Parts: sequence; C-alpha cells; structure tokens
Amino acid sequence: MTQTYQLYGLGAALVDTEVRVSDAFLSQHDFTKGQMSLASELEQGQLLKALATTLDDHQLHCGGSAANSVMAFSAFGGSAYFACKVGDDDDGRFYLNGLQDVAIGYAKRYAAKQTTGKCVVMISDDAERTMQTHLGVNVGLSIDDIDEQALKHSQWLYFEGYLVTTDSAKQAAIHARKVAQTHGVKVALSFSDPGIVQGFKQGLIEMMGERPDWVFCNEEEAYVFCDTRSLDKAVAHLQSIAHGFAITLGDKGALVFDGAHLHTIAAIDVQAIDTNGAGDAFAGGFMYGITHGLNAKQAGDLGAATAAKVVCHYGPRLPKEVYRELWLT
Repeated sequence: MTQTYQLYGLGAALVDTEVRVSDAFLSQHDFTKGQMSLASELEQGQLLKALATTLDDHQLHCGGSAANSVMAFSAFGGSAYFACKVGDDDDGRFYLNGLQDVAIGYAKRYAAKQTTGKCVVMISDDAERTMQTHLGVNVGLSIDDIDEQALKHSQWLYFEGYLVTTDSAKQAAIHARKVAQTHGVKVALSFSDPGIVQGFKQGLIEMMGERPDWVFCNEEEAYVFCDTRSLDKAVAHLQSIAHGFAITLGDKGALVFDGAHLHTIAAIDVQAIDTNGAGDAFAGGFMYGITHGLNAKQAGDLGAATAAKVVCHYGPRLPKEVYRELWLT
C-alpha cells in the first residue's frame, strides 16, 4: 500500500558548508551580498581554499531551500517525502541519512560517478547569508526522480524556485505540478532568491502554472517578480495570480493572504546571528500549521515564530524538541 504524505517536497539536495565571513571578503570575491550564485566545482574549490583559515569553525548541514522547509515540517511531526538526487559519494550518503534521521520518505538511489551538490553558505557580521552553489548531480534532476505514486497520495506539493536554473529540473517541477493538480494535490512554491527571480522570471511563471494554491517569497523577491517597488502593488499583483501567498518582511513581520483576507503577521524581536534558512523555516512552519488545523493567520504566526528561532542559531534548522515546543505554545 502506498504511503500517504501530508507534504511532498521537490528540490535540490545540497550539503551546506556554513562559514562566517566579513563584508570585505564578500567584496573581494565579487559576491552580491544576500544572494545565491552558481559555480563550477573548480570555482567552489577555489572559494573553499580562500576560506581555509576559517573552515575550522564551519558546520555541515543537509541543505537546499525546499529540503529545509520539508525538514522543519517533519520535525514538527508532519509526514513528508522529499524527491531529490544525490551522487554515489560520502556527501550523498550523509544527505540521505539526514533525511532518514527526521523520518522523511525518499528514494534511496545514488547516481553513479556523479557528485552530490554542495553549497558554501557565508554568514556576515549582520547575520545575512550569501551563497555559492555547485549543483553537481542536481543538474540532472528530472522527471525520472519524481515518485508519482507518493505525489498522488500527498496533500500538498512544495517545490523551490531554484529548480528553474536547469531545464531538466524546471521540467520536473512543471511535471510534478501537473500531476499534483490532476490528482487534487494542492501546490505551493517558494521564489527562493531575488537573483533567481531577476534572472529566471519567465521560467518561474512556467513552473507556477495558473494560480498555484500558495506562494512564499520575501519582500525583495515580491518586488522583482511584480516589477514594482510598492508593497501594495506587489500584493495586488500576487492576489491576481495565486490563491494565497506569504510575503516575509524581515524585522517587519510578514503579510499573509488567504484568498479572502490579507493578514499582518507581527514581527518577533530577536537578535539574529544567522539568517540562513529563515524563509524556509517560515514556509515549513506555515505548511505544518495549515495542514494541522490552523487558519492562515495562525499558520503565519507559527511560521514567524519558527523563523525567529532559526535566525538565533547557526544553521538552517533547530533541535527537534524546539519545533514541538513552538507547536505547543
């Protein structure tokens, strides 16, 4: 009998190396602060070499935007599946073991003679994260990596905007969305990164299809996607293309539209030390809330509380017991 899931995630599987850097380092190496850039394996190797003196203080995580959200969802207690691609290497085994540790369903397949994707996450003194990603085997993420039976028996499909950067991954997202809609599975996605929206807007629109059930984005992503610097105009545009959405506003909280009403989600005053995964945490908390009896406003509050906890820790996730405490408070 096919397992039933509340959330089916689709995204890049990336082993994150998280390090602390200065603004001067980012400028010296031509990074756009707060954004993700793609790199070859050689380029990433050169970056890691430049960071060699700080790597003694680094952390490894099973990362990727959608994966962070799905892992938060599962840590809260939700049933989840994650469709991804890893190489037949130590990083690939580390990644799938990480999914297993939080009880996420997955296909245990390793792509022979290919390397697992990696992301260098650079955290500056103001807690902002800047990322350099070598996609590795994720370049070949395709329709073949989607377990349609698991998807058909899920309540929600959730995928990341980063998939738009390669044609095969974009087609996989489009195919997954069509399968979901054919079988009554609701569709949610994250815009992922302002640079992604800027460079791949048309591809994002193709992945979204007509009026997805939920869109997650931050303020800058909303501005870029909606071609405006007015928050009111961005809200109006998103209302015209999606049934519901959440716009995270950093220390100003968030806006959540549930199809009928626009809700203001209050900011939680914390001292952030690492914003890596904050938006992903919001989405994971929100999706758990909306699938476990909360209305959109309440789910937004849970998402905000989850993100507020995450930014107070290094790394994109929290100890599992913290998620349960958030749910029970």
